[in-house]
Amino acid sequence: MSKESFSKIKLQTPLSVIVHGESKLGYDLAKILIKQGSRVVIIGEYTAESKEYISELKKNGEVDFIEFHGLEEFYRAIKRVDYIYYLHYDFLRETNEFNSRDFLHESNNLNLSLKSAVKHGAKFSLVSTIALNKRLAEELSSPNYSSPSPYSSVELQKYSETLTAEFYDKSKANVRILRLGELIGEDYEIHDETIQKMLEDAVKKDNVSIIGEGLDTHYIIHPEDAKYGIIKLTLANNTKGEVISLCNKNEYTTLSIAYKILELNPNASNIHFEQEDKRKPIIRSLYIPAALAENFGWTQKHNIEIIIASALESEYKKSSKKWSKKPSLSKKGKIDYESLADKLEKPDQSTEEDRNAQPERETHTNQRKKSNVRYKSTPLGNFIKKNTYPFSKESIKKQLQRFSVEGVLKFVITTAVLVTLYYFIVGPLVTLGVSGALTYNYSKKAYKSAVELDFDTASKEAEKSIKHTNAAYNNLQKLEWFFKIIKQDELFNDTDNLVYASTLASEGLTDYLEALSPLARYIDEFEPALDMQRSPVSTTREYREYLREIEQNRILLNKASYNFSIATQYASSIDPENFPKFLREDVEMISKNAEILSTEILTIQKSVNMLPELLGVSGRKRYLVLLQNPGEIRSTGGWISSYALVGIEGGQIRELVVDDVYNVDGILRTNGKSYAPPIEMREALGINQWGLSLSNWSTDFPTTASNAEYFVKEAGVAYSLDGVITINISFIQDLLEVWGGLDVNSGSERTLVTSENIYDKILEMHVEYVPGSEIKSEFLANLADATIKKLLVTEPEDYLETGSKIFESLNKKDIILHIKQSDASSLISGRKWNSALINEYSSSPFLIEWNWGGNKANLFLEKTSNLEVNIIDESEINYDYTYSITNTSTSSTYPEGDYQNYIRIYLPNNAVIRSLDGFELNRYETYNEGDYKVIAGWFNVPIRKSRTLKLSYTYRKTPLRYFPIEAVDEGVEYHFLMNKQPGDRNHNVSININYPTNKWIMSETEIFRSSGSSLIYQGEIEKNIEERIYWDYR
Repeated sequence: MSKESFSKIKLQTPLSVIVHGESKLGYDLAKILIKQGSRVVIIGEYTAESKEYISELKKNGEVDFIEFHGLEEFYRAIKRVDYIYYLHYDFLRETNEFNSRDFLHESNNLNLSLKSAVKHGAKFSLVSTIALNKRLAEELSSPNYSSPSPYSSVELQKYSETLTAEFYDKSKANVRILRLGELIGEDYEIHDETIQKMLEDAVKKDNVSIIGEGLDTHYIIHPEDAKYGIIKLTLANNTKGEVISLCNKNEYTTLSIAYKILELNPNASNIHFEQEDKRKPIIRSLYIPAALAENFGWTQKHNIEIIIASALESEYKKSSKKWSKKPSLSKKGKIDYESLADKLEKPDQSTEEDRNAQPERETHTNQRKKSNVRYKSTPLGNFIKKNTYPFSKESIKKQLQRFSVEGVLKFVITTAVLVTLYYFIVGPLVTLGVSGALTYNYSKKAYKSAVELDFDTASKEAEKSIKHTNAAYNNLQKLEWFFKIIKQDELFNDTDNLVYASTLASEGLTDYLEALSPLARYIDEFEPALDMQRSPVSTTREYREYLREIEQNRILLNKASYNFSIATQYASSIDPENFPKFLREDVEMISKNAEILSTEILTIQKSVNMLPELLGVSGRKRYLVLLQNPGEIRSTGGWISSYALVGIEGGQIRELVVDDVYNVDGILRTNGKSYAPPIEMREALGINQWGLSLSNWSTDFPTTASNAEYFVKEAGVAYSLDGVITINISFIQDLLEVWGGLDVNSGSERTLVTSENIYDKILEMHVEYVPGSEIKSEFLANLADATIKKLLVTEPEDYLETGSKIFESLNKKDIILHIKQSDASSLISGRKWNSALINEYSSSPFLIEWNWGGNKANLFLEKTSNLEVNIIDESEINYDYTYSITNTSTSSTYPEGDYQNYIRIYLPNNAVIRSLDGFELNRYETYNEGDYKVIAGWFNVPIRKSRTLKLSYTYRKTPLRYFPIEAVDEGVEYHFLMNKQPGDRNHNVSININYPTNKWIMSETEIFRSSGSSLIYQGEIEKNIEERIYWDYR
């Protein structure tokens, strides 16, 4: 569609844009809009299917197709747009996981579409899914909840809906979110696997199988209702800013849908209930959808009978089978849906009826033979049935009919046995189960209250948890004889260890809450005295009393940590194989997580113990913060653009300065001070002057921290420092993703900085920067100020997510710490948060890149590493490494451009190089740095080009040298480590470890996939890839 054609659209002709319109839903929407006289632009992926759709649409009216790479240009060129339909339904349901690049592209496309809607005053509808929102709600409410992948379809829908809502909140854009139920109808793909499987069973088998009880809920809609609903709700004025569920008014359980399938398709006559492979939570999902579309004027036209019948017809077509007992047909040979709906006696089956446990058929009971529903009994059900049968109405009736002295004696004896069983077995078992459930419930409440900083309530809940864990433990001891009789001593011992571990953990939790209560009050009450805009002091309050309380609580905190560590030891000793099958997965998870928990508890203990000193309980502490931009990568993460000096005393910020890094270099030059760079740096980069802006040449961050401290002291900016911290813009970007964005002062106006546009804002700032001006430092100061304020006013329920981002950034090296205080230094070094070269020692190649092109080319690179590890035996390993970079820059205009890259490859000192190819003109230097052999040279990648570097070397075991393989017990252990350079991004790795299968048998691995005589890993390197791999000797 050319720019000229935009102006030819008549004003009375609506212009509708359908994003992700290459789907069946998009095609059908476009047909309706064209029929209504609209000009339609479809934006999507060009495939054989979309090509066919577009060809058909062009026969009916004016329609244009634009691929996603042309979306931004289209929005920039278009003069007006009236409606934007952003169809996420099929896009999100067809893909469970996205890579980071696709996630970023999609979020950018949505952001551009929303901006265009605001610019032109268009009506915007984000069509998402009820299914993914329901899944998110269930995951969040699950006791075993863990954050989904940051690039999952659930997270993308959550992000998209949040961004859309944010546009409404910030700009009152005419947007609405339409969550679509499962589309079920002829020629539509059903994404709900449960419903699809039941339909397939009904067509191909004589029964429909249901896993579990069939009480999971589904929200469905016919495609015809969906299409007209999307258009109607978009046009309606009362839907602005609303989140709407577009689905049939009733929710349906799996069971009710199964009955409806049998009712409409007599070819299948049975429902078969299958026991689930693993336990599900006892409490059913109480998911409540958003407001129904019928509240906004939409009317449902197709009920469940019509929906299921159309889906069955489609399934019969796919299977090429004849529907021999099809319902009444119209003259055209298709199902007469309206006639069918009239004949059916009952409308939709609601979930409430299912909850009332009415499994029998509710419609057509007189029209055909009743279904034979088979139930699969569970062990617990059989046990209860057998032991309660003597008291059932049926059993008593039989006893009375056979009344005799012998019968009375049997009845009395049976009753006595049952009472005895209850007192010695059933009673303790029930109490044990109830106590366990209550322990879990109170522990969960205590945890929730602690997160919300309500430590008083948390302590009360923790006390209740202790009470019930003790009750569980006591009742378990009553059952020891029973376990011995049934010869399950190991099961008893493991259960005993599990319950005892819970008791210790509950006691530890109580002590933890008491020990951390002053820290919670400090966080809750903290108000900064200074901001980064050099405003006057707003408060004189210090928090020294809380810091001293934290110091006084060290003994209690250490006691709590000890209880937790003992609890994790007991939990780790448990063998899941001793438990019944339905419990093994949960027990195994507890056992595996115990070691991780033990490490994290130790980290928390050490962190809290050192906090008072770091926060200046005994005097002022000063820290230098270096802000790095990984768009121009350097050794420790990126180009140092700005710095901050932070002084903390008594838990209060007393000094706060943000400045441009080049101002320090300018002060040094003005004072006539000149510094020679390290010899390797001088020879590599051809420079003779060194300063703060280039202080991060060293791969070893403690060395970089020392150099940076030296330069700020020499410039007179600071005279003593207690630590140096680097922060990559990537970390702030991650925080913005959690928060949705920040309002930041930018000159005379405020601007919304988001995770999507932060790099654009910084790039704009650098383009406009004039040496000597304050535009850069002012913007970064304002950004830092807004970030700190947001951190300080974070809602309690958001602490975990924000804390998680900080923890992730430390592991991803987006934050690097160098603290002089001894306890802090020990902790940071142990967790490898200081990026010290000595802690990164590895036999695998470790790449350090330095962008010397004066651009941000790293934002436009795609990297691939392939590492082949061939283990010959316990003393020799061959490494074959291939590293490729593609520069997707399309011009030499800043921020894009050629990637001028000086690369250093760190290898073990005694590695023997077998081959090396790929450096510019095949020139490179080799020198030693500590225990490393360094290969260094230029590895440049012009715009629109790809380059590859290949390296092969052998590493042999020698006395007094580190070697990654060592004998352990009756086998060997290989310590694999591939280091990530701080700031590295868009870097996919493929690792293949080959080992001698004639000598070793694979024992266990967590991150690698076993395939024959190889271990394989594939993925993006977001942090160090590390694992200790075990083999047993044959």
